[in-house]
Amino acid sequence: GQRYMHPLLSGASSSPASDVRVRMIEDERFDVVDASAGGKTIASIEASKVNFEVYPGAVYMHQGKSMLCTHLDVARRRATVRHADVKYFTRVKHQTTCSTPGGDRAYEAFDRSMSMRD
Repeated sequence: GQRYMHPLLSGASSSPASDVRVRMIEDERFDVVDASAGGKTIASIEASKVNFEVYPGAVYMHQGKSMLCTHLDVARRRATVRHADVKYFTRVKHQTTCSTPGGDRAYEAFDRSMSMRD
């Protein structure tokens, strides 16, 4: 009879690694379009990262060059950027607040009006 050979061990011409995305896990993604290059798509970003990387006003780094995000079209899944000679970068301020209903505060809230020099 015939011997069964697992596809990964059979020496098939296509590698299973070619079916696995290393940089992008999500199927839902947005195109990053360079307006200064005639609307050419220069990158693709996972939908969950769009609001952290290509929001309007964000500096997006592409191949070591600064790009300024000018528009984010959520309906068309498209972020428009243009080359920008800026000496700064942007990042989203991320803050998480946890609360326990009915719990007692373990410490008093920090009062910013109090000076450390007093």
